[in-house]
Amino acid sequence: MEEKTTEMPCDNLNTRSATLPAATNGRQKLPVEHLHELCSNALEASLNSHQAKIAKAGLLAGDIDAWRDAIGARPEGRLLETAASELTLSVLNACQAQYRNAFKGLRLVLELCLQSCHLSANLLDSAEWLRGDRDTKWSALSNDVDGPLGARFSKAFNPELEDHTPAFRSIAITLYRELSECIHGNLPKRINLNDTICFNHETLDLWLKKAEILTNVCHFSLSLRYLNELPPDAINKLRSPIGDNLGHISTIRSKLEE
Repeated sequence: MEEKTTEMPCDNLNTRSATLPAATNGRQKLPVEHLHELCSNALEASLNSHQAKIAKAGLLAGDIDAWRDAIGARPEGRLLETAASELTLSVLNACQAQYRNAFKGLRLVLELCLQSCHLSANLLDSAEWLRGDRDTKWSALSNDVDGPLGARFSKAFNPELEDHTPAFRSIAITLYRELSECIHGNLPKRINLNDTICFNHETLDLWLKKAEILTNVCHFSLSLRYLNELPPDAINKLRSPIGDNLGHISTIRSKLEE
């Protein structure tokens, strides 16, 4: 059961115009110290009200690490390693009411997971990307034919999941579009962002919902690409996270039960 929300003080982010309290040693507090206090207050309120859900969202970092270990020393594993780290930072930002950064972090994790799958099937693109000569392009990742959630991709790597792929591609595209509000500075349509570092129950709830959607998309895209190639011992290590998130798909459930 979630605990009762604790009300915490809020303050405007523009600390240049704010009167900051003096530190205990008599010196004026630096703006960054004031922001640290606001983050600490928000963290306490977030954990008091959403601890179980936050812990669940953070499991994705360990899941991505497990996928990275499962695929071995493949070059695209570096992207998964980064994705796991960025997910952890996104959780921290969400707990500290740094919501814009938290939502931006979810988008980056989505891009990294899909890009790792995309590069695994394109050796030339992979070599150029790892050298810094090629950029990540969302148009390629969301392509309905050649993208990592595209028809050609699913036919090549896991045709049993072909019927489910369009739905997950649509979900990924919608999620990317919504999270992009926090990057381009658009007027908020779907994500309400604070002007202050202050716990917001509704915004944290929304972040948790987007994190849950991201978890499902990441597990599906990685399963689509790798599940038919992994040895039994690797699948065994992934059985719990895949089953928890994609066990409703009979094809995946059957694969896990082999």
